[in-house]
Amino acid sequence: MVEWVFGDEAGISDGEPYCIVGGYRASHIQWKRFEKEWNEVIETPRFKTAKGFHAVDFHNRHRASGTENPYAKWPEARAKDYIAALTKVIRSRRLDVVAGVVDVAAFQSFAWGEQCALVNYEPGASVPNVDEPSPYHLAFRLMVEESLNNVPKTTEVHFVMDQQRELQQRAIDGFHWTKRWGIGGTATNLGDISFTQQTQSPGVQAADLLVSDWLATLKYGPRLSAERRAVMDALTHKRDWLWSCDRPAMERMLGMFPPSMRDFVRGREPPASVVARREQLAARRERRAQQKQPPTTGQ
Repeated sequence: MVEWVFGDEAGISDGEPYCIVGGYRASHIQWKRFEKEWNEVIETPRFKTAKGFHAVDFHNRHRASGTENPYAKWPEARAKDYIAALTKVIRSRRLDVVAGVVDVAAFQSFAWGEQCALVNYEPGASVPNVDEPSPYHLAFRLMVEESLNNVPKTTEVHFVMDQQRELQQRAIDGFHWTKRWGIGGTATNLGDISFTQQTQSPGVQAADLLVSDWLATLKYGPRLSAERRAVMDALTHKRDWLWSCDRPAMERMLGMFPPSMRDFVRGREPPASVVARREQLAARRERRAQQKQPPTTGQ
């Protein structure tokens, strides 16, 4: 038996409090039925756009100017009917939510060597010039692990993810590391991984809606817009929670190392390229913070 996971990410931009990699897992038959129904909605003349569906564009249509956002001039009634039809398609299929959610500040509080250990990365082992572990890579690892939960030994799970040019090579490396060494003996369940453009994959578009609105829910809480709240009410009938990997959870993961190994990974120094990149990011954050400050009296 074969199952497929279609996934996307949210929260990879600088300054986001959480990073999510998630989507849905289902059988080949369920995905075929889903794709047919999803395409029927987005190909309806009343709803059709050149880009398929993209959650950020849809939810930000009121802020859009010009013609770049395909939803910018949509009447509210059309937008409401559109998102209701899409969420109905997701609810009608047997799709299991799989995700990894990482507290970004918690991840960044660990030493570089500990971050490498959290994402199962041995620097320089197989991917040259990829030496900066990130919250995305840990969220990706957690999503893969959860995708293998409660899967029969005879089932192979394949992954199709949204293209992520800056980070996907490291994700591929981590995927094959897991496939080689396994997670609790589950390596035999792992199939292949591929990345595709969101516009070409209904499954990735559905994952985009899930991770985008779940990130907004975590960020804004009670200040979440009524539209996003309605989407989450529709989607969370499948699963009304996402476990967030916080600092205590990361400490437990690192606690699996013997004390001597933990001391070793904690003491590893990042290469000069990583130090330089982090200094550039810190300077960029400082400039942004200064730009947001109101001018003092007399200036």
